[in-house]
Amino acid sequence: MRHLLKIFLLLLNLTWLISCVSKETNANPENQKIQNEKATIVYLVRHAEKSTNHPDDPDLNAAGKARAEALKEILLNKDISAIYSTNYKRTKQTAEPLAKARNLAVQQYEAHDYGGITKKF
Repeated sequence: MRHLLKIFLLLLNLTWLISCVSKETNANPENQKIQNEKATIVYLVRHAEKSTNHPDDPDLNAAGKARAEALKEILLNKDISAIYSTNYKRTKQTAEPLAKARNLAVQQYEAHDYGGITKKF
């Protein structure tokens, strides 16, 4: 139950963030021209709970696997066309259930290459 509450709060925060961006965009007259264009929505998800089996690159533990499955259920019906993950096992394992359900390949990027990942959007 506690992990569902965390997921709910995360989604609530994302919804707030998306609505704030939307309101700011609509209020700015310079951005009126983009209203007819389809916006790109980015869901940022931190990896699920990790085990302690390999300190440098751990797998997900049982709770983490359950959270990855819950994430899949939450995002399954969203219009997601790409899934990105670092090459760490815990992040790939968090992304894989949704990617498999959506028949998408998980596209990898370097963990600290923030410029590289933003260019993909």
